[in-house]
Formats: sequence, C-alpha cells, structure tokens
Amino acid sequence: MQTKILKEERHHGTKFFPVAVYEEHQPPEIMIVDYHWHEELEILWVLEGEGQFQIDGHREVLQAGQIMLVPPYAIHGGIPLPGQYCTFRAIVFHPRILGGAVTDMLQAKFVEPFLAGHNRFPDFLPAATPLSANLRSIFNEIFTRCRQKGAYGYELMVKGLLLSAWSLLLGSNLITTQKLSAREKRHQERMRDILYYIHEHQNEAISNQELANQLGVSEAYFCRFFKRSMQMTPIEYIQRCRIKEAAAKLQQHPEQPIIEIAFGCGFNNLSYFNLIFKRLIGCTPTIYKSRSAK
Repeated sequence: MQTKILKEERHHGTKFFPVAVYEEHQPPEIMIVDYHWHEELEILWVLEGEGQFQIDGHREVLQAGQIMLVPPYAIHGGIPLPGQYCTFRAIVFHPRILGGAVTDMLQAKFVEPFLAGHNRFPDFLPAATPLSANLRSIFNEIFTRCRQKGAYGYELMVKGLLLSAWSLLLGSNLITTQKLSAREKRHQERMRDILYYIHEHQNEAISNQELANQLGVSEAYFCRFFKRSMQMTPIEYIQRCRIKEAAAKLQQHPEQPIIEIAFGCGFNNLSYFNLIFKRLIGCTPTIYKSRSAK
C-alpha cells in the first residue's frame, strides 16, 4: 500500500518558517477533524464547547481550556458530541524550527528524542493547572503574532515563544520515554493502510472481510484490531465518513435530490441513509438541507 496514507497534503507555513495557526468553529456534525497524520507537531486547545479527540488509540473529551499535543506521525482526529459545538485553535509546526540548520547539543538533547519517537509529551492536558494556563497564554500569543504577520521579525518572536512552551513542557515531569517495538510500528502502519483504503473506497460497498483481506488477517481479528485502535467499529467509521460527505454535498448542492446524494456516498437504501444521517447529525437530511439553504 501507499506510504502517504492519510498524510495531510496541506503545507503548514513555509519551507523557511514551518509554522501555521488555525481557528475552527465546528457545528455538531460528523468529524471535527478528519483522521490524518503529518510529520509536524500539532498543538490544539479548545476555546468553547467540547469535542471528542483522539491520538492513535487514545481518546479524550476536551472542554474549554484543555490542550491536545499531537506528536509527529500520529494518526489523530476528532468527532463531535451530540448537539455540541466546538471552537478550537491549533498550531502546527515542524520541531526543526526549535533548532538551527546544524544540529547542536541542545537540539540533540531536547528535540531530537521527540522527533525519533523516543520521548513523548502527554497527549492531553487538563485545563485547570498552572502549566496549562501558562501554555495557553503562550499559544494565544503565537496565534496572534502569526495572524498579524505585520511586525518585522515576528518569526523570531514566534520561535522564542515556541521555545518557551517547549521548555515549560520539558520541565513538567510529564514526559514519557518510549521505544516502539517492531510490532507496535507495524500496528501503526497497518492502521494507516486501512484508513487510506477506506477513504479511497468509502463510496463503494465495503465489507469487514474485504478490509481484513487488505491486511491478510481474519475478519474477527481485524474487527478487534480496528475497534481497539479507533474506538469504533469499521462500519461506524465508514458511516461517519459517508455521512460527512453527504452533509457537505447537501450544503454545496441543494438542488441535487437527496436520493442521488445518498447513493453517491455509498448508501444503497434511502431509509437506511435517513436513519444513519439523523442518528449522527441530529436531524433528517431534508431538514438539514432546508437549514443549509437559508
């Protein structure tokens, strides 16, 4: 299978300044953040509302003030809670910006172990701690500086702020040391493989057996493997992908009949599509379509 599986193609920042910031206000729909991975480190913190976020197989409900730290190459994403909006900010940066063109002693000691996957910060940080409060202050300042981009030399200020945040995290005594076994690395590769296959074929009829065949394992083993990794069954994940696409099409092409959208997104029964849509979105496709048209 392809090695770019679910690798995000978006460029974060520039070649010489690989830092980008984002703010998203997500309504209660299917995916807050599509499952993906990238070689950069990502920091996400919730401003309002709440959502369910996941890094590899670790899932957590994040509320206002909580922080998610995504290491390089980790598969991550988020899904909403019923009826809940979620507003969050994110900083995505390549850790090499913390060092220089030539690896020095500080970079080798404090940055490289994280790039190599030997050290890891906590995936999630609670809101009500002095560490999180200090980090949010730094992250919001980085966000403001990157959005303004007006002041000459703002890149130096951003780099300094990132180093300050990195230093706070290093001094938190929350770092875990890990060395992935060959089996664990293979597990991650397999997960990337299967998610890529699903995204490439989600509008086709896909069975658990077909997915199991892609990995050369039994159907029973595959279903256990997938649920342990994603905290949902393969069918539930496929349904979310299909309904998210359908919801987008209902917004973008209100003139298109609902049955055409349903069949085009992989459903072969309109009643079943309506049932799953209402379960995940909270209203029928007809109501959702009429709201989008306003």
